[in-house]
Amino acid sequence: MKSCCKCHGNYAKHAVYRTSLKDILYSSDSYLKSGLESNFGICEARIDYFDSILIITFNPAIITSEQIALALHAPGFKLRESLIHRLYRFLFCHIHVLRLVVAGLMVVASWGMSLSFEGRYNCRILNDHGNILLPLSYILINMLVIIIAMWPRFFKAVDAVRKGTYSVEVFTLLAVCGAVLGGYWLEAATFSLVAVFVDAFEEIIATQTWQEYLNGTIANAKNAYVLEGSSTRKIPISSLKVGQLLSVRHGMLIPVDGRVVSGSGHIDESALIGENSFFNKSAGDKVYAGTLLESGSMIIEALKVGHDTTVAGISKLISHAQQEKESEIKKIVDSCAAWLTCFTMAYAVITFIIRYLMVGEPLYEVLTLCLSIIFVSCPCALLLSTPLAIHVGAELAAKFGIIFRNGQVMEDFAKTKTILVDKTGTLTYARSVVCEMKNFSSKSEQEIQEYAMGIEGNSYHPLALAICSHAADRGGRAKPGERYHELEGGASAYINSQTYYIGSKRLLQDMRYKFPAETKNWLRYTESKGFETVLLADEKEILAGYAFVDKIREESFDVVKKLRALGMKKIIMVTGDTYACAKRISEQLELDGFQAECFPESKLSRLMEIKSEENVAMIGDGINDAPAMAASTVGIVMVNTGTDAAIAAADIVLSGDTLDDLVLAYDLSQKVYRTIKFNLTLSIALVALMLSLVSSRNLSLTQSTFLYVGSSLLILLSSYSSLVFTLPWLKQHLSRKNKKRKA
Repeated sequence: MKSCCKCHGNYAKHAVYRTSLKDILYSSDSYLKSGLESNFGICEARIDYFDSILIITFNPAIITSEQIALALHAPGFKLRESLIHRLYRFLFCHIHVLRLVVAGLMVVASWGMSLSFEGRYNCRILNDHGNILLPLSYILINMLVIIIAMWPRFFKAVDAVRKGTYSVEVFTLLAVCGAVLGGYWLEAATFSLVAVFVDAFEEIIATQTWQEYLNGTIANAKNAYVLEGSSTRKIPISSLKVGQLLSVRHGMLIPVDGRVVSGSGHIDESALIGENSFFNKSAGDKVYAGTLLESGSMIIEALKVGHDTTVAGISKLISHAQQEKESEIKKIVDSCAAWLTCFTMAYAVITFIIRYLMVGEPLYEVLTLCLSIIFVSCPCALLLSTPLAIHVGAELAAKFGIIFRNGQVMEDFAKTKTILVDKTGTLTYARSVVCEMKNFSSKSEQEIQEYAMGIEGNSYHPLALAICSHAADRGGRAKPGERYHELEGGASAYINSQTYYIGSKRLLQDMRYKFPAETKNWLRYTESKGFETVLLADEKEILAGYAFVDKIREESFDVVKKLRALGMKKIIMVTGDTYACAKRISEQLELDGFQAECFPESKLSRLMEIKSEENVAMIGDGINDAPAMAASTVGIVMVNTGTDAAIAAADIVLSGDTLDDLVLAYDLSQKVYRTIKFNLTLSIALVALMLSLVSSRNLSLTQSTFLYVGSSLLILLSSYSSLVFTLPWLKQHLSRKNKKRKA
């Protein structure tokens, strides 16, 4: 069962309330959502701009749809809470903690009272003469503890019996009932207290900390400007229709898939295709929703709107892929607990038959022995082994900005031996830098730099910024340029009485420039290496060429080596970039393979091929990576470079600014997984040891209870000991991160 992190209720029983945005008066999206989510019972408020509706996920056991309707028209979108409702909210949110505290205090008081009974811990309801035994206060306290602890498990046990299964709840209820009938009230209460502890930790691990939502890139494109004659009208994107003409200006997100009718500009498509891609678009070119117009302005004809756009289709792939994920770790532990329950019951029955029916021992002594067997064999320690280790691991990870979606992710990542890595923004900085400047003329390098800066100093294009930065680092100063013009694939400016051009190979070919052999050879070389190039020319000839690369992160080399040292067998790069570029980076980082020119569907297809044979992780940052990340065994994203869609699809979020956190997450997952396996082995070994001691009658029922509690505490100590052993390793990692930040 997945629990909601807001109300702690069963997420499957939540309801959805939808209403049109036109019916709500609000100043900002964040104000609307934060106001609504402050009401207890409203767990998520999300806006769908495509359909212009507000979608509210709520717990109907706490708040009704009528109350939500009132909240939508209340000041600040907040309902007035009465004192009783506030108390109810407190109790509802902290019920398991309160159960544990109250039951624990009562058990401590009961143990104190038992010291006055001169060693007689057992108080049977009826003695051999049929008289009622006192003290009643002692029985009453223990009875309250049992009711507080076992009441939720009672209904689960009844449900299991109706279905004809023998669950842990049935096993626990039988043990408590047997202890009560035998007069062992304190033992029954202490036994029940551990069950409350298990419930509290299982709820922590089961809490769903992630909510599915559409990516923020779409959410930001709330409105569009539709052309109506010679003027424009602002309308919500939910009202757009195919065929309408839209005006898009510098700095605006494109709200539709469409075709440029007039105008031109540079469009940043990196959020969509995942690569550091800026394209010059002009009349006739296709554009896509969710991309950003970095410069210029254009008129666009809408070809696809709303949920038919490419970016909306990618969001559908994400949701479909996420539905395929299943949790395995709880199934394994529950299966072990079920088998242990069946074995213990069978062993207790066989012991009763042999000792009472065949040997003829006293009935009360045999029943006490069978009860002791059930006590020490209860699988609560086994059930604690996994959530405790995961809880400690999640706390450690959170201290260093690594967030795991749930405990299952840790185990899956620890068992993963293959990882697919996106290039741009993950292995690289997603920032173009000049890697080579080739001079084809008799002019000095200093003059070339100054002419290039004179043109590119007027532009905000990433390649222009890279050229200016490269020249400035070498002491270059821009020659003052006049009559700057942006061209399709480049730009021009008037410097020192003549016009200079800088742009792509295609631009200069269209302008009928001659390409000498030296220039052709250099272009072939850069193309073979996967470099992006631009050429500088005056009115007569090509003067120089610039080659650009997306710079590899400094830590990427060490990260690849460390992942292999930790057991990652295959590190494969998937990218939308060219084959030559992908090959060059793969060889530099010594990766195990690569796949170039990938679209979201091809990345997903490649991942599914590997996943059919083994666990596979995927780390990316763009919308195009999100479907593959959602379908992978473990999806990972760096929050500083990742889009909202990628973060929504991820199982692990790395909030640091370096790729080193990937190594930390993998190492921590393996440590937690080893702790889980050790705890499982330890809990089963403890059960076997305690069974042998009880069967040989070396332990009384009271001593068995102490051993049972002790085994649970030992599992707790085993899990938290990982904190002690891991502190030096974490401090070392933290010091490395601090050094990098200072540098």
